[in-house]
Amino acid sequence: MLQHLKTIPNSSVFYYSKDNSTLEIDFLFQTEERIVPVEVKAEDNVRSRSLYLFVNEDFKNQNYKGLRFSLKPYIQQSWMENIPLYAIEGIV
Repeated sequence: MLQHLKTIPNSSVFYYSKDNSTLEIDFLFQTEERIVPVEVKAEDNVRSRSLYLFVNEDFKNQNYKGLRFSLKPYIQQSWMENIPLYAIEGIV
């Protein structure tokens, strides 16, 4: 995933965690226009508590929308989009 994100021109990729919590985001993808929190799940359990808290509580005023890559099919929700792992190549 990181290698795919790093190939996108004029962008940066970061890791995010809170000092006083177990909240962590696998990647923060940043372009000149926006920041996208990204979680990657390569297992059946796709619970994304950290992504949910990041988008809906910690930075709710920023109107971020999360992106999750997992074994599940495409899902569009108000706070997050789930992209199947096999479609990673299509994001670049």
